[in-house]
Amino acid sequence: MHKKLLLLSISVAVAAGIALSTEAAALLDGPLTNGDERFLLQNDAVAVAGGVEVDTTKDNVEWHEFIVSVPANLVLEAGKSYKISYDYVIKNVKDGKTKFYHLLRTGGDAKKDKGLEFWSDAAGAKGHKEFTALLKDADYRLILGVQFGGAIRIEKLRIEVVENGK
Repeated sequence: MHKKLLLLSISVAVAAGIALSTEAAALLDGPLTNGDERFLLQNDAVAVAGGVEVDTTKDNVEWHEFIVSVPANLVLEAGKSYKISYDYVIKNVKDGKTKFYHLLRTGGDAKKDKGLEFWSDAAGAKGHKEFTALLKDADYRLILGVQFGGAIRIEKLRIEVVENGK
Protein backbone atom coordinates (compact mmCIF):
# COMPACT_ATOMS: atom_id res chain seq x y z
CA MET A 1 0.00 0.00 0.00
CA HIS A 2 2.82 2.40 0.86
CA LYS A 3 4.50 1.88 -2.55
CA LYS A 4 1.25 2.59 -4.42
CA LEU A 5 0.73 5.86 -2.54
CA LEU A 6 4.31 6.95 -3.25
CA LEU A 7 3.89 6.22 -6.96
CA LEU A 8 0.58 8.07 -6.99
CA SER A 9 2.20 11.08 -5.26
CA ILE A 10 5.00 11.20 -7.84
CA SER A 11 2.51 10.93 -10.70
CA VAL A 12 0.38 13.75 -9.30
CA ALA A 13 3.47 15.94 -8.73
CA VAL A 14 4.71 15.36 -12.29
CA ALA A 15 1.26 16.07 -13.72
CA ALA A 16 0.92 19.20 -11.56
CA GLY A 17 4.36 20.39 -12.62
CA ILE A 18 3.46 20.08 -16.26
CA ALA A 19 0.08 21.73 -15.73
CA LEU A 20 1.65 24.62 -13.81
CA SER A 21 4.34 25.26 -16.37
CA THR A 22 4.05 28.72 -17.90
CA GLU A 23 6.42 27.93 -20.75
CA ALA A 24 4.44 28.14 -23.99
CA ALA A 25 5.65 27.20 -27.40
CA ALA A 26 6.00 30.15 -29.74
CA LEU A 27 3.44 30.57 -32.47
CA LEU A 28 6.33 31.82 -34.60
CA ASP A 29 10.00 31.63 -33.76
CA GLY A 30 12.70 31.96 -36.31
CA PRO A 31 13.65 33.34 -39.65
CA LEU A 32 11.07 34.21 -42.27
CA THR A 33 11.59 32.88 -45.75
CA ASN A 34 10.46 34.05 -49.15
CA GLY A 35 7.21 32.23 -49.91
CA ASP A 36 6.22 31.73 -46.24
CA GLU A 37 2.42 31.80 -46.57
CA ARG A 38 1.99 33.18 -43.04
CA PHE A 39 3.35 36.57 -44.18
CA LEU A 40 3.26 38.98 -47.06
CA LEU A 41 6.58 40.65 -47.74
CA GLN A 42 5.72 43.95 -49.41
CA ASN A 43 7.44 47.06 -50.77
CA ASP A 44 10.26 44.96 -52.21
CA ALA A 45 11.08 43.37 -48.84
CA VAL A 46 13.03 40.11 -49.19
CA ALA A 47 14.13 37.34 -46.89
CA VAL A 48 17.94 37.29 -46.82
CA ALA A 49 20.14 35.04 -44.68
CA GLY A 50 17.58 34.50 -41.90
CA GLY A 51 16.22 38.06 -41.81
CA VAL A 52 13.96 40.35 -43.80
CA GLU A 53 15.38 43.45 -45.45
CA VAL A 54 13.61 46.39 -47.04
CA ASP A 55 14.85 49.68 -48.50
CA THR A 56 12.22 52.34 -49.19
CA THR A 57 14.54 55.37 -49.17
CA LYS A 58 13.94 56.12 -52.88
CA ASP A 59 10.14 55.90 -52.63
CA ASN A 60 8.18 59.10 -52.02
CA VAL A 61 5.14 57.31 -50.56
CA GLU A 62 4.62 57.98 -46.83
CA TRP A 63 3.61 54.50 -45.58
CA HIS A 64 5.54 51.30 -46.30
CA GLU A 65 4.18 48.17 -44.63
CA PHE A 66 6.79 45.56 -45.37
CA ILE A 67 5.96 42.55 -43.16
CA VAL A 68 2.25 41.74 -42.79
CA SER A 69 0.93 38.50 -41.34
CA VAL A 70 -1.95 36.72 -43.10
CA PRO A 71 -4.72 36.10 -40.51
CA ALA A 72 -5.95 32.95 -42.27
CA ASN A 73 -2.46 31.42 -42.13
CA LEU A 74 -1.19 32.80 -38.81
CA VAL A 75 -4.18 32.81 -36.48
CA LEU A 76 -4.10 35.21 -33.53
CA GLU A 77 -7.07 34.26 -31.36
CA ALA A 78 -9.46 36.63 -29.61
CA GLY A 79 -9.13 36.58 -25.82
CA LYS A 80 -5.40 35.75 -25.82
CA SER A 81 -2.36 37.90 -25.11
CA TYR A 82 0.55 37.80 -27.52
CA LYS A 83 4.13 38.96 -27.11
CA ILE A 84 5.84 40.01 -30.32
CA SER A 85 9.59 40.58 -30.38
CA TYR A 86 12.30 41.10 -32.98
CA ASP A 87 15.83 42.40 -33.47
CA TYR A 88 16.63 45.12 -35.98
CA VAL A 89 19.52 46.79 -37.77
CA ILE A 90 18.85 50.18 -39.35
CA LYS A 91 20.58 50.38 -42.71
CA ASN A 92 19.56 53.87 -43.80
CA VAL A 93 17.29 56.77 -42.84
CA LYS A 94 15.85 59.48 -45.05
CA ASP A 95 16.23 63.19 -44.25
CA GLY A 96 15.88 62.62 -40.51
CA LYS A 97 12.13 61.99 -40.93
CA THR A 98 12.23 58.18 -41.02
CA LYS A 99 10.10 56.39 -38.46
CA PHE A 100 9.73 52.66 -38.07
CA TYR A 101 6.60 51.13 -36.58
CA HIS A 102 4.86 47.94 -35.51
CA LEU A 103 1.29 47.10 -34.53
CA LEU A 104 -1.47 44.52 -34.53
CA ARG A 105 -4.58 45.47 -36.55
CA THR A 106 -7.92 43.82 -37.25
CA GLY A 107 -9.76 44.66 -40.46
CA GLY A 108 -9.29 48.29 -41.41
CA ASP A 109 -10.23 49.72 -38.02
CA ALA A 110 -7.24 51.69 -36.71
CA LYS A 111 -9.21 52.40 -33.49
CA LYS A 112 -8.70 48.73 -32.52
CA ASP A 113 -4.92 48.77 -33.15
CA LYS A 114 -2.83 47.13 -30.42
CA GLY A 115 0.81 47.73 -29.58
CA LEU A 116 1.27 50.64 -32.00
CA GLU A 117 4.71 52.18 -31.58
CA PHE A 118 6.60 54.61 -33.81
CA TRP A 119 10.33 54.81 -33.23
CA SER A 120 13.48 56.06 -34.90
CA ASP A 121 17.21 55.63 -34.64
CA ALA A 122 20.35 56.41 -36.63
CA ALA A 123 21.69 54.43 -39.55
CA GLY A 124 23.81 51.58 -38.23
CA ALA A 125 21.85 51.28 -34.98
CA LYS A 126 21.00 47.81 -33.72
CA GLY A 127 18.38 46.95 -31.16
CA HIS A 128 15.50 44.85 -29.92
CA LYS A 129 11.78 45.64 -29.87
CA GLU A 130 8.96 43.85 -28.10
CA PHE A 131 5.38 44.48 -27.12
CA THR A 132 2.49 42.55 -25.60
CA ALA A 133 -1.17 42.93 -26.46
CA LEU A 134 -4.44 41.35 -25.36
CA LEU A 135 -6.66 40.77 -28.39
CA LYS A 136 -10.38 41.13 -27.82
CA ASP A 137 -11.31 40.47 -31.45
CA ALA A 138 -10.32 37.89 -34.06
CA ASP A 139 -8.47 38.30 -37.36
CA TYR A 140 -5.62 40.48 -36.13
CA ARG A 141 -2.52 40.75 -38.27
CA LEU A 142 1.00 41.86 -37.38
CA ILE A 143 2.32 44.83 -39.36
CA LEU A 144 5.90 46.13 -39.44
CA GLY A 145 6.52 49.24 -41.50
CA VAL A 146 8.51 52.34 -42.35
CA GLN A 147 7.10 55.85 -42.51
CA PHE A 148 8.73 58.38 -44.89
CA GLY A 149 11.27 55.88 -46.27
CA GLY A 150 14.24 54.08 -44.78
CA ALA A 151 16.09 50.78 -44.84
CA ILE A 152 15.98 48.15 -42.10
CA ARG A 153 16.72 44.49 -41.44
CA ILE A 154 14.47 42.47 -39.11
CA GLU A 155 15.71 39.26 -37.47
CA LYS A 156 14.52 36.76 -34.86
CA LEU A 157 10.83 37.60 -35.22
CA ARG A 158 8.95 35.77 -32.48
CA ILE A 159 5.25 35.61 -31.64
CA GLU A 160 4.21 33.81 -28.49
CA VAL A 161 1.08 33.40 -26.41
CA VAL A 162 1.55 34.76 -22.89
CA GLU A 163 -0.59 34.49 -19.78
CA ASN A 164 -2.21 37.57 -18.28
CA GLY A 165 -0.42 39.90 -20.70
CA LYS A 166 2.98 39.23 -19.09
